[in-house]
Amino acid sequence: MRRNLLLILLLTILIIYFLWYSSPEQKIKRNLKDLKNSFEKKNIEGVLDKISSLFNYYQYKKEDAWQDCEIFFRYYDNIRVEVKEINVKIEKEEGISSFRLRVLARYSGYFYILVGGIREFEKVVFYWKKDKKKWRIYDCRFPTLKYWILSRPEKFNKKKKYIRV
Repeated sequence: MRRNLLLILLLTILIIYFLWYSSPEQKIKRNLKDLKNSFEKKNIEGVLDKISSLFNYYQYKKEDAWQDCEIFFRYYDNIRVEVKEINVKIEKEEGISSFRLRVLARYSGYFYILVGGIREFEKVVFYWKKDKKKWRIYDCRFPTLKYWILSRPEKFNKKKKYIRV
Protein backbone atom coordinates (compact mmCIF):
# COMPACT_ATOMS: atom_id res chain seq x y z
CA MET A 1 0.00 0.00 0.00
CA ARG A 2 2.72 2.43 0.98
CA ARG A 3 4.75 1.44 -2.06
CA ASN A 4 1.79 2.10 -4.39
CA LEU A 5 1.24 5.51 -2.83
CA LEU A 6 4.91 6.37 -3.33
CA LEU A 7 4.75 5.21 -6.95
CA ILE A 8 1.61 7.30 -7.63
CA LEU A 9 3.23 10.35 -6.02
CA LEU A 10 6.39 9.89 -8.09
CA LEU A 11 4.39 9.52 -11.32
CA THR A 12 2.35 12.63 -10.49
CA ILE A 13 5.51 14.66 -9.93
CA LEU A 14 7.00 13.41 -13.21
CA ILE A 15 3.83 14.26 -15.17
CA ILE A 16 3.63 17.75 -13.68
CA TYR A 17 7.33 18.35 -14.38
CA PHE A 18 6.98 17.11 -17.98
CA LEU A 19 3.95 19.32 -18.63
CA TRP A 20 5.72 22.34 -17.14
CA TYR A 21 9.01 21.60 -18.95
CA SER A 22 7.34 21.16 -22.34
CA SER A 23 5.08 24.22 -22.08
CA PRO A 24 5.51 26.85 -24.85
CA GLU A 25 6.62 29.43 -22.28
CA GLN A 26 9.45 27.21 -21.09
CA LYS A 27 10.48 26.37 -24.66
CA ILE A 28 10.75 30.06 -25.51
CA LYS A 29 12.76 30.71 -22.34
CA ARG A 30 15.11 27.86 -23.28
CA ASN A 31 15.40 29.32 -26.80
CA LEU A 32 16.40 32.68 -25.30
CA LYS A 33 19.01 30.96 -23.14
CA ASP A 34 20.33 29.03 -26.16
CA LEU A 35 20.41 32.26 -28.20
CA LYS A 36 22.39 33.98 -25.43
CA ASN A 37 24.87 31.09 -25.19
CA SER A 38 25.28 30.88 -28.98
CA PHE A 39 25.99 34.60 -29.16
CA GLU A 40 28.56 34.43 -26.37
CA LYS A 41 30.28 31.43 -28.03
CA LYS A 42 30.22 33.14 -31.47
CA ASN A 43 28.12 30.34 -32.94
CA ILE A 44 26.43 31.91 -35.98
CA GLU A 45 24.38 28.82 -36.80
CA GLY A 46 23.06 28.69 -33.24
CA VAL A 47 22.02 32.35 -33.40
CA LEU A 48 20.34 32.06 -36.80
CA ASP A 49 18.55 28.84 -35.84
CA LYS A 50 16.35 30.93 -33.53
CA ILE A 51 15.40 33.42 -36.30
CA SER A 52 12.54 32.65 -38.66
CA SER A 53 12.98 32.89 -42.42
CA LEU A 54 10.02 35.31 -42.27
CA PHE A 55 11.96 37.74 -40.05
CA ASN A 56 11.67 41.32 -41.31
CA TYR A 57 12.50 44.26 -39.06
CA TYR A 58 12.86 47.55 -40.94
CA GLN A 59 13.85 45.54 -44.05
CA TYR A 60 16.48 43.69 -41.98
CA LYS A 61 16.27 40.00 -42.87
CA LYS A 62 17.83 36.76 -41.68
CA GLU A 63 20.53 37.02 -44.36
CA ASP A 64 21.52 40.45 -43.06
CA ALA A 65 21.79 39.02 -39.54
CA TRP A 66 24.17 36.34 -40.91
CA GLN A 67 26.46 38.97 -42.45
CA ASP A 68 26.40 41.20 -39.37
CA CYS A 69 27.11 38.27 -37.04
CA GLU A 70 30.17 37.35 -39.13
CA ILE A 71 31.50 40.91 -38.91
CA PHE A 72 30.64 41.30 -35.21
CA PHE A 73 32.21 37.99 -34.20
CA ARG A 74 35.36 38.79 -36.21
CA TYR A 75 36.02 42.06 -34.35
CA TYR A 76 34.69 41.49 -30.82
CA ASP A 77 35.96 39.06 -28.18
CA ASN A 78 34.83 38.08 -24.67
CA ILE A 79 31.19 38.74 -25.48
CA ARG A 80 28.93 38.82 -22.43
CA VAL A 81 25.18 38.90 -22.72
CA GLU A 82 23.21 39.72 -19.58
CA VAL A 83 19.46 39.06 -19.58
CA LYS A 84 17.04 40.01 -16.78
CA GLU A 85 13.31 39.97 -16.14
CA ILE A 86 12.18 37.51 -18.81
CA ASN A 87 8.41 37.53 -19.35
CA VAL A 88 6.72 35.23 -21.85
CA LYS A 89 3.10 35.23 -23.00
CA ILE A 90 1.53 32.75 -25.41
CA GLU A 91 -1.54 33.48 -27.51
CA LYS A 92 -2.57 30.63 -29.81
CA GLU A 93 0.41 29.89 -32.09
CA GLU A 94 2.32 33.07 -31.28
CA GLY A 95 4.46 34.08 -28.34
CA ILE A 96 5.82 37.33 -26.98
CA SER A 97 8.92 37.54 -24.82
CA SER A 98 10.05 40.75 -23.19
CA PHE A 99 13.25 41.11 -21.23
CA ARG A 100 16.01 43.50 -20.25
CA LEU A 101 19.32 43.15 -22.10
CA ARG A 102 22.90 44.35 -21.82
CA VAL A 103 25.73 43.26 -24.12
CA LEU A 104 29.39 43.85 -23.37
CA ALA A 105 32.36 42.89 -25.54
CA ARG A 106 36.08 43.52 -25.91
CA TYR A 107 37.44 45.37 -28.94
CA SER A 108 41.13 46.35 -29.30
CA GLY A 109 41.80 45.54 -25.66
CA TYR A 110 38.93 47.60 -24.20
CA PHE A 111 35.50 46.54 -22.99
CA TYR A 112 32.53 48.33 -24.52
CA ILE A 113 28.87 48.32 -23.56
CA LEU A 114 27.15 47.70 -26.88
CA VAL A 115 23.54 47.37 -25.70
CA GLY A 116 22.21 49.00 -22.55
CA GLY A 117 24.22 51.17 -20.19
CA ILE A 118 26.38 51.03 -17.10
CA ARG A 119 23.46 50.67 -14.71
CA GLU A 120 20.63 50.15 -17.14
CA PHE A 121 19.42 47.39 -19.37
CA GLU A 122 17.63 47.92 -22.68
CA LYS A 123 14.07 46.60 -22.98
CA VAL A 124 13.76 44.15 -25.88
CA VAL A 125 10.67 42.34 -27.15
CA PHE A 126 10.78 39.29 -29.43
CA TYR A 127 7.72 37.98 -31.25
CA TRP A 128 7.77 34.21 -31.77
CA LYS A 129 5.92 31.82 -34.09
CA LYS A 130 6.08 28.09 -34.45
CA ASP A 131 8.10 27.38 -37.58
CA LYS A 132 8.92 23.77 -38.47
CA LYS A 133 7.97 22.58 -34.96
CA LYS A 134 10.32 25.12 -33.33
CA TRP A 135 9.66 28.50 -31.83
CA ARG A 136 11.48 31.15 -33.89
CA ILE A 137 11.69 34.94 -33.81
CA TYR A 138 9.75 36.59 -36.64
CA ASP A 139 9.72 40.20 -35.40
CA CYS A 140 11.09 42.31 -32.56
CA ARG A 141 11.25 45.66 -30.82
CA PHE A 142 14.94 46.25 -30.29
CA PRO A 143 15.99 49.95 -30.19
CA THR A 144 19.74 49.34 -30.65
CA LEU A 145 19.13 47.11 -33.66
CA LYS A 146 16.73 49.70 -35.09
CA TYR A 147 19.39 52.41 -34.69
CA TRP A 148 21.99 50.13 -36.33
CA ILE A 149 19.70 49.48 -39.30
CA LEU A 150 18.62 53.10 -39.79
CA SER A 151 22.20 54.36 -39.54
CA ARG A 152 23.01 52.48 -42.76
CA PRO A 153 20.49 53.90 -45.23
CA GLU A 154 22.47 52.76 -48.27
CA LYS A 155 21.75 49.17 -47.35
CA PHE A 156 18.26 49.16 -45.87
CA ASN A 157 16.30 52.13 -47.20
CA LYS A 158 14.84 51.41 -50.58
CA LYS A 159 14.30 54.59 -52.55
CA LYS A 160 10.70 55.20 -53.49
CA LYS A 161 9.91 56.92 -56.74
CA TYR A 162 7.40 59.70 -56.53
CA ILE A 163 5.45 61.14 -59.42
CA ARG A 164 5.06 64.88 -59.54
CA VAL A 165 1.45 65.94 -59.98
